[in-house]
Amino acid sequence: MDQEEQGGETQVEASDATEFLVRSNAYDSTAIAQALGDLENEITDEKELAASLGDPNQIREDAKKFKANNALLVRSQATRLRELQKELTDHVLRNNTLLAENEEVVALLQNPEYRAISRDLADIDASISASTEFLAAHGRAGRRKPKHVSLTGLS
Repeated sequence: MDQEEQGGETQVEASDATEFLVRSNAYDSTAIAQALGDLENEITDEKELAASLGDPNQIREDAKKFKANNALLVRSQATRLRELQKELTDHVLRNNTLLAENEEVVALLQNPEYRAISRDLADIDASISASTEFLAAHGRAGRRKPKHVSLTGLS
C-alpha cells in the first residue's frame, strides 16, 4: 500500500501521482506518431545501408567530410546539451518536491485508473526509448540516408 498512518494523519507517497502528471503532461500523440514514423524510416535506412557497405573508400571519404563539416558544431551542441541537462534536473527535482507537498492531488492520482494510464504511457515511452537506445548503440539513431557506419581504423 502507498499510504501510511502517522499520528492520525495519512502520509501519501507521491511517486504514482508524479508519474501520472509527468507522463500525461508529456503525452503528445503527434510526437509518438512521429517516433513511429522515425522508426519506420530507420528500417528503410538499414535496408539502404546494406547496399553501400561494400565500398570502404567511399565510407572513408564520407567520414572525413562529415568530420570537416561538423566537428565544431557537434562539440558546441554537446556542451549546450550538458548545460541543459543540469538545468532540467534542477527543475524536475524542484517540481517533484512541490507535487509531493499536495497530498490531495497525490491521493487522487494514485487511483487505479490513473495508474493504469501511467503504465500505458510508461510502456509507450519504454518502447520508443528501447528502440532509440538500440539504434544509438549501433550508431544508427537519427540519421537519414546513411552513408557510413562507425568503423575502426578510419583517419
